[in-house]
Amino acid sequence: AHKSLIGVRTRHCTAARKARKAGFGTISQLDMVLTQFGFMGFGLLAPEKLGLRGSPEEQEGFIHFWRTVGHLLGIEDRFNICKGNLQETKQLCQTVLEEVFVPALKKPADGFEQMSRSLLGGMWAMVPFLDYDAFMGFTMRLAGVEMTANGSNPLPFSSKVLLAYQIFVHEVVLTNRFMAWLMRPVLNFFMWLSVFLTQRIPILAYIHFGRSHIY
Repeated sequence: AHKSLIGVRTRHCTAARKARKAGFGTISQLDMVLTQFGFMGFGLLAPEKLGLRGSPEEQEGFIHFWRTVGHLLGIEDRFNICKGNLQETKQLCQTVLEEVFVPALKKPADGFEQMSRSLLGGMWAMVPFLDYDAFMGFTMRLAGVEMTANGSNPLPFSSKVLLAYQIFVHEVVLTNRFMAWLMRPVLNFFMWLSVFLTQRIPILAYIHFGRSHIY
């Protein structure tokens, strides 16, 4: 794991150096902190909406894990949002959510939708259930933002179905001990299968992007 994290940090440094030379700026501490929140913030603030269970001791371990990951990836200790105890980290995450993510979701920056659609479109070949409107709806639900707060149009029927599926899995299936015991192995298997097919037999990528763009 340590070797993998150092490899990621090396790639980050290389990308930042090339971006700076090209005039795009660099990867800042703020960028890394917001990314850190993206990985762990909602899991700490709204675990019940993600099907997560954990005692205070387990949550402290969760925070320590992401504190270490952030440190190894180059976040200075003074900026690391996981630097404190459980209560302090929750307060920091809530502040980041309210002052950065909620305003950004209510009034997206120029290019946000295009970039988000491109990102999810690329990931679709690995997880075909990904849908931009459903994914944004789920994210706004996690953040406590009304889906109409940013002036977006009502969801298409297919997106409503996928959003309902995500909510059902996370808030019903995975919060019930027995159902979670049955379904987690199934969900983990499908995730493993997605990675395996993407690496070995990228059929969806071939169909979606064409052979010349995947090899």
